[in-house]
Amino acid sequence: MGDQGTILRTTNGGNSCVPQPSGTTKTLYGVSFTDQNNGTVVGFEFGGTGIILRTTDGGNNWVEQTSYSLPQGASSFFAVSFSDANTGTIVGEAGIVLQTANGGQQWSSQPSVTFNYLHGVSFTDANTGSRSIWRDSQDSGSGSYAPANADTQATSHTCASTIMSAARKKISH
Repeated sequence: MGDQGTILRTTNGGNSCVPQPSGTTKTLYGVSFTDQNNGTVVGFEFGGTGIILRTTDGGNNWVEQTSYSLPQGASSFFAVSFSDANTGTIVGEAGIVLQTANGGQQWSSQPSVTFNYLHGVSFTDANTGSRSIWRDSQDSGSGSYAPANADTQATSHTCASTIMSAARKKISH
């Protein structure tokens, strides 16, 4: 992942990498693969919009996913985590939390109690995960959200927040 839509693939544990065309020039920040074929990358363009790309053939072809809406003031994606080929979560600026239960055909915005930049997310299954917050030293950064597909009380499926160093400041665009 990197600048100008860079995607590098390895099949030997990182000893060598082969560039793969992504079809974008936006900077890519997060990647999640659930197996050798199914993967998603996310990123954004400074001063522009976010991007979600999906592959189902090991990265030979990347398709942009555009079926989502964002809260006002939010456009940047920083991290993605899929617990299986269909169930995924994206986080980003202004507290963005998007979830899908169908491999990204539709992304749903989830409530978040922070407007801080969410820079990391990790799910071990559809209901258990955490996110990391890059926060201002004057903001507690605490909060939680419930998965989109929660079929019981939201409190039983609440994700725990992991707070990064208070010394880090928000990125200004």
